[in-house]
Amino acid sequence: MNIGVGVIIENKGKFLIVQERYSDPKTNKEVDSYGTPMGHLDEGEDMIQCAIREVKEETGYSIKITSIIGLYDIRKAIGLAFKGELINENLNEYDTNEIKEVSWKSLEELKLLKTRPAVIEAIQDYLDGKTYPLSLITRI
Repeated sequence: MNIGVGVIIENKGKFLIVQERYSDPKTNKEVDSYGTPMGHLDEGEDMIQCAIREVKEETGYSIKITSIIGLYDIRKAIGLAFKGELINENLNEYDTNEIKEVSWKSLEELKLLKTRPAVIEAIQDYLDGKTYPLSLITRI
C-alpha cells in the first residue's frame, strides 16, 4: 500500500491548488484533475520532509508544516494531510512536466472541478478546525 502526503495551504480564503498534467492509476491521479500539492514518500523519507519537497517541486513555493489535518483511507493508498504555511509568497519555477497549472482556488470553486480523492474532505476538515499536533508523529 502506498503512503501519500498532501499539504493544505490557505491564503486569503483560497487554497494552493495544482492541476495534474498526466494520469497514474497506481496513485489515483487523473489527467487534468485538481488537488493540493501531494505525493508519495520516497523510501526512507520523513513524512514532513516529503510534504515540504512535494510543495516545492509542484508549486515552487517554500513552506513550513505546522500541523496534521487528517488521515485518509484512499482506495490503494493511505493519505496524510498536513497544514502548511508559506515561508514567502514568491512563486518560483515548478515541475511543468508533472503540473499543468498552479493556482489559488476557493472550496466552492474546487467543488465544481474534477479533484483527486480526499481533497475536498481534507480541506473541509481544515475549515472545520480539525488539526492535530505534529508531535503525534514518532520517528523510529
